[in-house]
Amino acid sequence: MRTERKKEKGVRDRIAEAIVDLIRAESDRAYQIAQKQVDGILCKTLGEHKR
Repeated sequence: MRTERKKEKGVRDRIAEAIVDLIRAESDRAYQIAQKQVDGILCKTLGEHKR
């Protein structure tokens, strides 16, 4: 029974880690998109072209 609990905890830990990794990846991607939008707005406002 103890080994079953350890296995369950291990599975839960791996699932939790995967979820945290997914959230971080989505957050990083959202930041990149927002940064590109801000850069585009600044370029339009300042009349510059992004290279």
